[in-house]
Amino acid sequence: MKDIDKRIFYIKVWIITENQPLHKLRNFKKRGWRKYHLDHIVSISHGFLNGLSPEQIGGMSNLRFIPWKENIRKGSTMTEASHRALRRIKRIKNK
Repeated sequence: MKDIDKRIFYIKVWIITENQPLHKLRNFKKRGWRKYHLDHIVSISHGFLNGLSPEQIGGMSNLRFIPWKENIRKGSTMTEASHRALRRIKRIKNK
């Protein structure tokens, strides 16, 4: 059952993500294969494992475009930027 829940979470996050005004993000015009990738600063898997909502993970405050190699290297690792984004998300959640 957990695999199905995780798959549903991923789908919800991507639906929310793609409905954001991504054109407002820095480097949007550089988006493409082997160019810049859309990055969920706090990864989708981290959001799922820690009970964050798809809206929090797919929201604009958790999105950015980064060079494709950096995004591939990062994977679901929690970087310093991820920790800052997570603190922002938690502050918003607690309001």
